[in-house]
Amino acid sequence: MLINMMNISKLELCLIFLLLVLIIFLISPFIRIEIPTPISEVDFLPLAEKSVFFLNLTSERVYKALYEEKTVDIDTITSIIDVAADLKRIREEDIGFGPFSERVNKTLNAYITISNVDVDTAGSTNTINYLRPRIEEALNLLINGDVDEALEKWREIELDVIDTRNTIMKNVETLSYIDEELLLIDSHKYALTMGIDRLNKTGEALTQIIMLFQIVDSNPQLFKYLLKAKNKLSDKELMDLIRELTMVNANNCNCLDNLSKLNPSKAGPFSGEVNEVVRLARLYMLNKQGQGAGLGPVGPDD
Repeated sequence: MLINMMNISKLELCLIFLLLVLIIFLISPFIRIEIPTPISEVDFLPLAEKSVFFLNLTSERVYKALYEEKTVDIDTITSIIDVAADLKRIREEDIGFGPFSERVNKTLNAYITISNVDVDTAGSTNTINYLRPRIEEALNLLINGDVDEALEKWREIELDVIDTRNTIMKNVETLSYIDEELLLIDSHKYALTMGIDRLNKTGEALTQIIMLFQIVDSNPQLFKYLLKAKNKLSDKELMDLIRELTMVNANNCNCLDNLSKLNPSKAGPFSGEVNEVVRLARLYMLNKQGQGAGLGPVGPDD
């Protein structure tokens, strides 16, 4: 009797096992096990293309905004922000493991960096477009000898100019850290180089203006006197006047020494105005070198 019960139990177990196997077999086509697929460069290539496109667009416009009216409209700014957000969202997803995935992550981070710069540069473009006519007004007043009025106009925009210059130069540094070998296409490498160059030229131009007004603001009376006189006197007469002024006041010497460090050729569209003021420093330097005799007209720097 006991043996029969044991046999029945074994039989039941076998039947249950077979039944389970049959059920699993029948429902297996409907069971889907999701296995995450590691992200590759192909997944974000369209976004990478857009980030580089916007780098070209914004870096070109921010530089041209120094010369003429250039802006980035709100729809374009929204698109730039969306690209940056989409690239960051991909970074939060599973990128897999191993050396290949590590490179993918570095490449993705490079394009995220570019897209972040795009956002900043779009804003800088619109700021420079606002500042440009005000910078021109202050410079025109300055070279005409209206130093007090020029400084008044400059102080209204000084902090905005400095902030914009700092943002641009920070982004030049940020882009310079990108390893271009991580970029997916050769045209992206070229765009990165050109973007850095345009931003750097824009930042340098603003730097020349900032330095010029800081020097003038350190000694307004000197520049008021010299800039009023420069249009009335010959170079020789102006040199004699500079010699007299620098002999009686060491601060005058320091101002002109500092002025001589400016490079008008880096001032972009403002190079002519900057050169008009820096010309005073060149006359001063010739005085220091004892080359005043027989002086002809003093032209701009090469």
